[in-house]
Amino acid sequence: MITELGELNPSLYRSVSLDSTDFSGCSTDEPPSGKIFMKVKYCYESETLQVILSKIKHFRIPRPSSKVTVRLRLLPDTRRSLISKQITTTDETTLVFNYNFLFHMNKAEIDNRTISGEVEVQRPKAKTSETLYWFQKPLGEDELIARDSMTSVRLDLYTSKHIPLPGGLKLRTSLSYNPDHARLTVAVFQCQGIEVEDPKEQIDTYVKVMLNENMKVVKTKKSEVSKKSNSPSFDQRFEFKVENEQIPITSVTVQLKQNKKMSQKGKMLGQVVIGSKMFARGSGLNQWDRAINNPKELVFIWHTLTPGCSHSSSI
Repeated sequence: MITELGELNPSLYRSVSLDSTDFSGCSTDEPPSGKIFMKVKYCYESETLQVILSKIKHFRIPRPSSKVTVRLRLLPDTRRSLISKQITTTDETTLVFNYNFLFHMNKAEIDNRTISGEVEVQRPKAKTSETLYWFQKPLGEDELIARDSMTSVRLDLYTSKHIPLPGGLKLRTSLSYNPDHARLTVAVFQCQGIEVEDPKEQIDTYVKVMLNENMKVVKTKKSEVSKKSNSPSFDQRFEFKVENEQIPITSVTVQLKQNKKMSQKGKMLGQVVIGSKMFARGSGLNQWDRAINNPKELVFIWHTLTPGCSHSSSI
């Protein structure tokens, strides 16, 4: 049987990792998980953007002998990506790449392009890689591109897409599982992309979190109502006791709802299902797998919510 432990004070929800006894730290905002060092140069004659990936420092090593690669995109083009050589991790917290990327780009597009990167890790004995860190840098920011000269750039790494892509209704959540205490923790943060008929209208919203066993709802919890905001921040977490053997049949449904009058039910604006591949897809499956495979760690993800559908799409 799954039972709920209850809701804690959001102001105490401040850590990016869990230990066996406590859950405390410094801020609900996700701190950087490391830094990536690059050099950027745009050649006006050949109309090419050169990005030299120098190194990654101060990041948490997933496991020694893991294989790490960096994938770069030049947004808003999300289809084409370039990938670096593989580096095998050791006990050191610095990985040296010295790898060169080249993108063809018209000079008129510089101010509208963004470097978007992912750090992918293939753990020992794993058949596929998983994305553990993200980073972004707009080319038009801080006079990054100087004419035919190399500029050094140092960017923070995050364990979620810190800057969500435009379009769609999105909700940022975190998930963690502590097997020592059979504790599943779900937290809800910012929401973006709420659409209303009247642009001047500001609506009241709340989040409903449902714990499921074999797709049957066994526990339900609601956040406080965020009043008159179309970009609400909830900053609340919910804890449930879920035994290890229950994990394969457990999932979580998170719904964003518009608060109505006392006599009316809340209108559902969108939802995401977080769970194994038996129950979820896309970002919901990704977040679940990363949290269960990395006990006691917080996994932050922006979900694209779907209207009344049981699956999510990853961003």
